Amino acid sequence: MKKEIWKTVPPFEEWQVSTLGRVRKQKSGRVVTQRLHGGYLAVRLRGIRVMVHQLVMVTFKGPWPEGKQVSYINEGKLDNRLLNLEWSTPRENSNMPLHRKRVSASRPIGKSGFRGIYKQRQKWVAQVRVDDKVIYIGTFDTPRKAAITWDKYVRNHRLPRTTNARLGLL
Repeated sequence: MKKEIWKTVPPFEEWQVSTLGRVRKQKSGRVVTQRLHGGYLAVRLRGIRVMVHQLVMVTFKGPWPEGKQVSYINEGKLDNRLLNLEWSTPRENSNMPLHRKRVSASRPIGKSGFRGIYKQRQKWVAQVRVDDKVIYIGTFDTPRKAAITWDKYVRNHRLPRTTNARLGLL
């Protein structure tokens, strides 16, 4: 497990956020309670509600790039670790696989362990969404075969997706 690193939150200089997505008061070291707001974890800093995933990205990755938003690599909205967050365009973010489920950090990206793959009966299905249309890629005996084919489809069609290989899942 990587070491937790704390950084001061701009412009909230009296607060710190960690690479594990925790927020604390700098002087006392007291970790703030996070509450759900619209399906995301949020905290109140100086009476202002701030989404934790946004706080982590701005603190560790710098100013918010124009036209970008924060997206979750493993699709788990409660997993605000820095290694699970990335900047993406709204289109890239909306093109996540359709099988979104509530997942924990111990089960990244659903039961298959891969992006774009889900189980249907005894087979593994690969599919991708492009402009609100579902494109069926194929059915496979193993999730790994499905993920390899999904990655190949994404690369060949130059879709704006982070592949399973790039995520280190293959």
